[in-house]
Amino acid sequence: GKSFYLIGDDLKTFGQFAMSTAYDLTTAALVVRGANPFTIPDVSGLRGHAVSSDGKTIIFTARDFLYRYNLTTAFDPSTVTGNSNSGIIMRDIVPDRGFNEEERNPRALDFSSDGRKLYVVGLSNDYIYEFPLSTPYDITTRGTVVRFDVRPQESSPDGLALSPNGT
Repeated sequence: GKSFYLIGDDLKTFGQFAMSTAYDLTTAALVVRGANPFTIPDVSGLRGHAVSSDGKTIIFTARDFLYRYNLTTAFDPSTVTGNSNSGIIMRDIVPDRGFNEEERNPRALDFSSDGRKLYVVGLSNDYIYEFPLSTPYDITTRGTVVRFDVRPQESSPDGLALSPNGT
């Protein structure tokens, strides 16, 4: 409760903010060190992000892509490594897994607490996609995708948060 992360599509940045008092935004300030906030090059349409529980992996959604970046120091964006080439294309993944439609607008995402599943909200088709990962937090090790249709409840899904204990 003493820090949060913010992405912005206008400047294509990801930055860390610290609060001197837990959960009190009036005490928030940008943490300035090294490359924080760092610029995400050649990416537009930033929508959502998820940070692994160990703080060493960040996944971003942007247009129809998921991008993975690694941090050499946990939860410290100034130590980012990787680039936009370490991503996967949602529009290619979903049809490859037996679905007829393409997902061109991933919005929000979250990991299971153990990092073995990634959940992505897709606005194009109003689904939540579940990607099993054979290596925790590594989107390149994804298995067969499962989807859940949210259209009966919501026609424009835009957010997702999982409970940390899986219940």
